[in-house]
Amino acid sequence: MFDLNTGATKGSVALPASTLLGQTSLCNDIAVGADGMVYAIDSLAGHILRLKPGGSGFEIWAHDPRWDVKGPQLDGIAVLADGTVYANVFEGDGLYRVVVKPDGSAGTITKLQTSRPLYHSDELRAYGQDKLLMVEGETKGTLDLITVTGDNAQVDTIKDGFEGPVDTGTAFLNMLGVFAEFETNLHRERQLEGIKAAKDRGIYKGRKPSIDAAEVKRL
Repeated sequence: MFDLNTGATKGSVALPASTLLGQTSLCNDIAVGADGMVYAIDSLAGHILRLKPGGSGFEIWAHDPRWDVKGPQLDGIAVLADGTVYANVFEGDGLYRVVVKPDGSAGTITKLQTSRPLYHSDELRAYGQDKLLMVEGETKGTLDLITVTGDNAQVDTIKDGFEGPVDTGTAFLNMLGVFAEFETNLHRERQLEGIKAAKDRGIYKGRKPSIDAAEVKRL
């Protein structure tokens, strides 16, 4: 753990020992919920870990037999605004939702039906109320926007060409610029749709003049 202002080390928290196929523990990604809960991926143990606010150590929070494989499996993790936890897998194809019960324990684990197969899924981040950002790929990386609806996940690649195997640092450094452009274009499209609808109803009057016509004539 580090101080975000100074970069100074604040402490460290040990991971529970792995018992999966003789592999050691490996923390691959971390996400923090709005309630202060810290969730971590242990890629080589097949576990999602949790650290409670003020806690001194991680506990095994969620596990699924589908994650019990040799080599890296679980990879990225994110928490959406409603508190639901999502995780993906690196070796294989899978995006999972983990419901958080009222008492904070892990509930049903569902493998979502993605609109296309995922390839070497890596970092995962929450975006808005029901969307996720994800980097995937090996020799060439892509930045994906994932929209979750029920048990389905629409995967749209919005930026590609990142150097592999998983240049997530570059991807996420560029992410803000990419999404600023994405949101600008989306806003423009919605604005044009609104103007068209207003014209169709005969109520569009255009933008209010910002320069006084009489003053322009005088000049």
